[in-house]
Amino acid sequence: MKAFGGLGGAFLIISYTSDKISFHENTPSADTIEDSDGLLRQKGLMPGMSLTISGSSLNDKTVTLDTVTDAVATLIAGDDLTDESEGASVTLTSASMGAQIMGFRNIALDDGIGSEDTTCYEDYPYEKHEVSFQNWTANPDGFWMTEALKHQWMGQEFTFRFFVRRSSSPSASDPAVYYQGNGKVHGLPVSIPLKEMVKQSLNIVGNGALSLTVKTTAW
Repeated sequence: MKAFGGLGGAFLIISYTSDKISFHENTPSADTIEDSDGLLRQKGLMPGMSLTISGSSLNDKTVTLDTVTDAVATLIAGDDLTDESEGASVTLTSASMGAQIMGFRNIALDDGIGSEDTTCYEDYPYEKHEVSFQNWTANPDGFWMTEALKHQWMGQEFTFRFFVRRSSSPSASDPAVYYQGNGKVHGLPVSIPLKEMVKQSLNIVGNGALSLTVKTTAW
């Protein structure tokens, strides 16, 4: 599961592979995707998300979710599935840029690159320094736009993208520019000001490098 931070918002993109997923054609009721492990919401599926199915025998397609519980995702009217039992290794992937889960007001991003003083006595009167690498950190402030199970994110590792410039269809003339790295959510502080929207932040500590990408091809 990936949480993508962008200018003005955070987008959740998921990729969930399981052999416990089945499909149900329920005419006249809406068709459903079932997970006997009950992990759909934990893996990030949410109402309104466009979902691409792959690895199935009969249902490789893109559908849109209407409602989601832990075990069952119900499709919007008009999206059709074929009955198929669990057993195949099926992958559910959110299409395009995913579903917006959070509106950002601002973000503080530290790439974790610093310097260490390596000056020795014989270097006087000059100093010497070496580049040092520590955990990168990110602290976006905003407000939640969905009922995502955000508190289940605590301690989990995700891939984060923080956009300097976002494009829905990147090209050489309209690039997307972003920092990307793996990190864990270690804090979800809440601010409740008088007469204003309740705000919540994500405190993220990185694992490994935070790299800068300039993307000029389609997602």
